[in-house]
Amino acid sequence: MSVDPAAAGDSPAGASSPLERTYGREEAAILIDQAALSLTSFVTELLLVRTLQSDPTEYASYVLAGNLLIAFLILQNSILAIPLAIFLPGAYRDRPGAYAQQLLRIQNILCALLGIVSLATAAVFAIRGEPVFARTLAVLAMTQAFLLGRELVRRFHFAARRTGRTLRADLLSAAFQIAAVSALYLAGAATGAGTLGVMALACALGFLVTRLPKADAHEPAVELSEVWARHRRLGIWILATNMVLVGGLFAYPWLLKMFRPAGTAAAEVAHFGAVRMLIAVAHPLILAVNAWTASRASHARALGGPAAIHREILRSTLFLGAALSAVAFAIACFAEPLLRFLTGTPALALELAPAARLAAFVVLLQSVAMPAQIGLNTLERPAGALPGALGALLVTATLGVLWTLHDGVMGAVRGLLAAQAALVVGYWIAYLAALRRARREAA
Repeated sequence: MSVDPAAAGDSPAGASSPLERTYGREEAAILIDQAALSLTSFVTELLLVRTLQSDPTEYASYVLAGNLLIAFLILQNSILAIPLAIFLPGAYRDRPGAYAQQLLRIQNILCALLGIVSLATAAVFAIRGEPVFARTLAVLAMTQAFLLGRELVRRFHFAARRTGRTLRADLLSAAFQIAAVSALYLAGAATGAGTLGVMALACALGFLVTRLPKADAHEPAVELSEVWARHRRLGIWILATNMVLVGGLFAYPWLLKMFRPAGTAAAEVAHFGAVRMLIAVAHPLILAVNAWTASRASHARALGGPAAIHREILRSTLFLGAALSAVAFAIACFAEPLLRFLTGTPALALELAPAARLAAFVVLLQSVAMPAQIGLNTLERPAGALPGALGALLVTATLGVLWTLHDGVMGAVRGLLAAQAALVVGYWIAYLAALRRARREAA
């Protein structure tokens, strides 16, 4: 988002510099790209949800594999993507190709290690005599290099402000993925493993349009040890917080699979996935407002210090709270017809509607949590988010496990709501403490 000329005081009213116009277009491209990815994800999952009418196992396997993939993406972003957004325009701006190749080496090592995790998980399911889950996790192990690699390319080129080709590549991948998954569904062949395979092919198609740059012969050399040291120092607290957060907020499908009766566990994982998908409709708005808030908060820090940062955080919290209150109200009021649309099964929609109404409050809590985390990062206190994440993990490991064990999907949603509440409290306590400290230092 470009700097508001009136706030910055460096442009006449109604005018903008070429830099501001460029940044506005580029950030608009990033938001369009995110919207396209969110739509693609929604359509892909919607078609798999429809298989609940016949067999919930395929969708349940996709839910578990998707959760594992989200954890892998969060890990990669913590180690690679978030630091590169700082280092690429800074320390490595004159040698982007050499830097990119070292990032690729680190990612190759990471993918190999994560592939072992996926294969080990698939082996556990195979030993337990659950071939659908084993097959889907095995396919994840074989395709996650494409899925993780495409995300790294996106983040690299967005950090380098090369949004045009990246947007075209992602739109091409999105169109292919939607068409291919639709074809599988219409042919009655939609499976968790097949969907992951299509996603990998879509990512490979994107590589034909854009990929990481190679080192130029005139670029200064970049050492792998230097890149790893920089990323490790910056990303260690972000990684610790995010990995704890994964355990606190993304564990519930796995808890259902582990602790519920064997005869119903797969169906309950799939049902939880359908409820979670319903509240995920708010994620594009949350991501868009957070991108706007992060940009505005960064500018505010340079222009007005802690007080200006706090104004932007409060503005974002109030806007998101108001907007997502409407979304949550709509979900609560129309949970049953919305679930009927998603699942195509009226009886199942009626059964899951109470859990969906409760899950609507998760949307509200998400709207309150994210601005506080952005405030911590802007104030350079990312470690402050860790206690909140630990609180969410503690709730999940205690109340979440008990509720899931006794009440199935409703218990899992109740645990997710309690964990999200713990996260909100922890984030805001840490953010307000960091704000007071920054004000004292600025005085």
